[in-house]
Amino acid sequence: MDILSCKPIHSRVAFDGFVTDGGSVSFLGFSPNGRWLVSVSGLNTRVWETAEGTFVGEIKGVAHAFIPNGDLLCGAWSGCGHRIEVVTCPGGEVVTSFEEEASNAYSLVVSPDGQTIAAGGYQQVHLWDANSGAKLRSFPTHSRVTTDLAFTPDSRKLVTRNFGNMAVWSLAGELVTSLRSVEIGAPNDRGQRLAVSPQGLIAANGGRMVELRTLSGKRPALWKFEHYVSSLAFNPAGTILAVGTQKGDVHLVDMASHEVALTLTGPRWVVSALAWHRDGSLAAGWRDNIDLWSDRALGQLTPKAAPRADDGDVSRRLERIRTKIELRGVHLQPPLSMKEVEEFEATHCVVLPLGYRRFITEIGNGGKGPPAYDWAALGENGDLPQHLDVPFPLTENSVWEGEEEPLRTELSSAAWSGGYLYLGTEGCGMNWVLIVTGLSRGQIWDLCWAGACSVNPRRDFLSWYEYWLDGGRDVQNAYDEDVYADDI
Repeated sequence: MDILSCKPIHSRVAFDGFVTDGGSVSFLGFSPNGRWLVSVSGLNTRVWETAEGTFVGEIKGVAHAFIPNGDLLCGAWSGCGHRIEVVTCPGGEVVTSFEEEASNAYSLVVSPDGQTIAAGGYQQVHLWDANSGAKLRSFPTHSRVTTDLAFTPDSRKLVTRNFGNMAVWSLAGELVTSLRSVEIGAPNDRGQRLAVSPQGLIAANGGRMVELRTLSGKRPALWKFEHYVSSLAFNPAGTILAVGTQKGDVHLVDMASHEVALTLTGPRWVVSALAWHRDGSLAAGWRDNIDLWSDRALGQLTPKAAPRADDGDVSRRLERIRTKIELRGVHLQPPLSMKEVEEFEATHCVVLPLGYRRFITEIGNGGKGPPAYDWAALGENGDLPQHLDVPFPLTENSVWEGEEEPLRTELSSAAWSGGYLYLGTEGCGMNWVLIVTGLSRGQIWDLCWAGACSVNPRRDFLSWYEYWLDGGRDVQNAYDEDVYADDI
């Protein structure tokens, strides 16, 4: 993970000294035209001018969402007994008043087409016509409070969440998909815990984990972060997922590679709200501040890690490897099902690198391969510690043989702590591993009694396996390094 500090173009105190309820920024939202940024703290909604970051005015009540087709806000306003209303921004004039109060509404969202408003309450979801305010229907959902809501991109379905349960519903109240989600269960758990991308992918967080789901319930990705996750937001294109934590970091996840591409650092407070501007700028709400990073700044900050292959490139490489396996008559164990892989990932709180993941589900899982004693199937650990979710600490080769104590123990303990998947052994305590966390994620390394070394040149799983099919032996490259010269 590449940790980078990006200075925001605007940083504003959300309270300006006259709001004394002391709450965090619980909601951020940009108007459809991008001119206004709205922040909510306690029972007060504030409006900011985006270009200059200047405070414009205040609306008494809690904003929840912009109506997509204009400068209109939907929320529960204190001036009307917490009734749901649509008001103008920034003036706060009432445009539409709804039929009932929202005192028991725990979440409130507007459909992407601007036609429907949904509120989640105790055991039910309520729907209204956004234009007239007329009640459309209510239908039962979870056994307890519906804590989070989100519409699908086509505005025809609604995703609901209740602690560890998540479901997809038609607007008629018919259950489409029901699935078990990661438990919320984080300290001070509040904020945006559910987000749906324009492509229809669902992101939900619980504790230190964030999972990605399709509308049919499949889970293509699962991430575990160092600190508790407090907020989620997809950018307008759905290509980046912003993940805010309770220690003040904002991780930007590239949805093509499912890798953390950047980490923005701010005040060491909870990132309680996130919002994307239509131009790609990102706003983050902290305890009593709002920071805004420009799209230009985010575009210029690129990770130091090597470029990763996209899914199309992986497909071409897999097909080439499959042909070579057939020509050489290499025997492999049968591939795993995607369900088996997802269960393994969920158990170990890790997402396997894309090339390896597809190899073991499409070609084979263990058998003949680069290690002298064959390639290990998923789950075989060779008596090595299997702490996959612990970040692998190394980016450069590390040798502890010949070092004095306590340095020797410190170096070896760090390398062996975890973040790698066992692939096989050369014997004599030399083990091939695939790094699954940290800055070296996706690379093949050798861990042994003398030190830890990446293959030279560095390879991912597919390159490592194909090099062996072509007659290469990476073990020679690894131990030709000067750092091992005294040990061979």
